[in-house]
Amino acid sequence: MPVSLLYRFIIYKKRSTFLSNPPQKHGIPIVVVGNIYVGGTGKTPIVIYLVNLLKEKGYKPAVISRGYGANIEKLTIVCKSSKPSDVGDEPLLIFNSCKVPVVVNPDRNASVRYILENHDCDIIISDDGLQHYDLNRDIELVVFDGQKGIGNGFLLPAGPLRESVGRAKQADFVLINGSSSFLQGENFYLDINYAINMVSGEQVSLAHLAQAIDKIHAVAGIGNPERFFAQLESKGFVVIRHEFGDHYPYTEQTLDFIDGCPVVMTEKDAVKCMAFAKEDWWMVPASVRFKSDFGVRFLELIKQNITPS
Repeated sequence: MPVSLLYRFIIYKKRSTFLSNPPQKHGIPIVVVGNIYVGGTGKTPIVIYLVNLLKEKGYKPAVISRGYGANIEKLTIVCKSSKPSDVGDEPLLIFNSCKVPVVVNPDRNASVRYILENHDCDIIISDDGLQHYDLNRDIELVVFDGQKGIGNGFLLPAGPLRESVGRAKQADFVLINGSSSFLQGENFYLDINYAINMVSGEQVSLAHLAQAIDKIHAVAGIGNPERFFAQLESKGFVVIRHEFGDHYPYTEQTLDFIDGCPVVMTEKDAVKCMAFAKEDWWMVPASVRFKSDFGVRFLELIKQNITPS
């Protein structure tokens, strides 16, 4: 608890310095998608949702990331040949899903400058970075997991929070993955409807796949694996659960199950397993669904933050 109180003070000072003397703006809207709860809350699916929404409306977005899970020491551009160990699993997933410039670097300002100098881009999404106060930002989105909530409400290391709960109220949008009786914000849901064979690329509905193979090994190294397992069961599968840590470095031996049942995993896990995937391995993409008109209001806020040329 004493360390938690010290951590709170340090974060408060960083935030106060940012507000009183903000870093220089970069000239195009910077959107930060982050959280105050340590671990996965659903940020990456939201980044993918926002990038695709912006592309549909004619914008030219790019993404910057720290590249967690990889040893990033300098600016690295994500490309088709990138490995998760070199750029991180989430940046690679974003690149594969959105086909936009994705740059990983501990120095997010350097990433922004690189994109502006080398790409025709009019908006940048920062995957995480809410507490990276060296980076100015025009729009903030804070993502919570509705099932986890705020834990015990304490900051690190006494609890799971990076900043106090009140910090979320200062953001432009609070997004809640699932439902919550405590948190207030925009509820969204991660729907899974089909699977893609990791060797052949065949795409089938989960309902059809469940009729064909019944029992599966379900693999998840995400923030809330149980949600993924429960969704698979709701589609009719008999699920053998395999929960791994976030950003887990899979090997072929890790998933060497001997009973012959097929393996089904999240798309985030699949990017780290494609090199040694077997013919009965399937990945399951998740799509973001909002019940509200969040997308409309987000685009309106983007328009307000575009400086006329």
